Amino acid sequence: MNDNAQYQEWPQQMFYTCKQVAGILGLSHLTVRNYCNSGRIFSIQFAPYSSTLIPHSEVQRLLAERGKLATNDRTRTPEGV
Repeated sequence: MNDNAQYQEWPQQMFYTCKQVAGILGLSHLTVRNYCNSGRIFSIQFAPYSSTLIPHSEVQRLLAERGKLATNDRTRTPEGV
């Protein structure tokens, strides 16, 4: 089962943890946390040292971007052709 199919089976949540998003995207949870800290992924932290939460809409955006990148990679032709 691919990650996207697994994501579709999960009950829709308002927010996801870094670990959940990492599983959906196939990344390390530390990578997701670093992306959140750098602003590459929009996230919310309600109090210092509390869990970082990522909105459902942001997960959808990331999956859409990932799909566009995968599509572009498959349609790319070799240089010089």
